[in-house]
Amino acid sequence: MRLFDQDKAEMDAQPVFRTVFTLVLGMTVAISVYFRLRARRSGQVIPRHAERPELILLRVVFGLPLWAAFLGYAVYPPWMAWSQVALPEWLRWSGMGLAAATIPLTYSVFQSLGPNVSDTMLTKEGQRLVTWGPYRWVRHPLYSTACLALAALSVLAANWFMALTTAIVMAALPFLARREEAHLLEKFGSEYAEYMARTGRFLPRLQRPAGRSAGNVGPTSI
Repeated sequence: MRLFDQDKAEMDAQPVFRTVFTLVLGMTVAISVYFRLRARRSGQVIPRHAERPELILLRVVFGLPLWAAFLGYAVYPPWMAWSQVALPEWLRWSGMGLAAATIPLTYSVFQSLGPNVSDTMLTKEGQRLVTWGPYRWVRHPLYSTACLALAALSVLAANWFMALTTAIVMAALPFLARREEAHLLEKFGSEYAEYMARTGRFLPRLQRPAGRSAGNVGPTSI
C-alpha cells in the first residue's frame, strides 16, 4: 500500500513538473529573444556565418540535439519517454526550484549586456565594457547560468539524454570561452587582461585582488 501511495504521488506530480519545465524554458527563451531583438535594433548585427566554420559546426552538432530534446519534452513528454529515468521525487522538486531561480539570473545577465548581446562570439565595432551586474565577478555568467538552467531542467524532467547533452555542451564551453576571450583581448588589450586576472571564467573567484570592479563585454552565443 505504501509503495502504491508513493507511485500515485509521483504520478500526481508529473503535470506539475512538466508545467514548470515548460514555463521555465519558455521564459528563458523569451528573455533571450527579447534582448537579442532589442540589441539588433540598437546596434551592429554580426551574422552567424561570419564565425569560423568549426564553431558553426560545433553549435549544430551539439546544440541541435540538446534543443530538440528540451523542446520535445516541453511540447509532448512521451517523445522523450525513452530516456526517462527514475529519480527521487525530492530531487525533482529541488531541480524545479533551482530551474526557477535561474530566470532572474538570466534576466540580470542580459540586462547587463544591453546592446552588446550578439548571436556570435565576435566583438562589435561599438562594443562597450560593461561594469555592473554579474560581469563584475564572472567573465561568462550567461554560459554559467545557461548550464545551471539546463542541468536543473534535466533533473526536473528526470531525463538522462537531456543531462548527457548538457554535460557535452558544458565540456565544450572552455574551448568556446577561450576563443571568445581571444577576441576580447584583441579589442580591449590590457584592460581586458587585467579584468581576466581578477575574475573567474564561469564562477566567481573566492578571493579577488583589491581594486576597482569591472565587467565583461561578452558577446554571447548561448
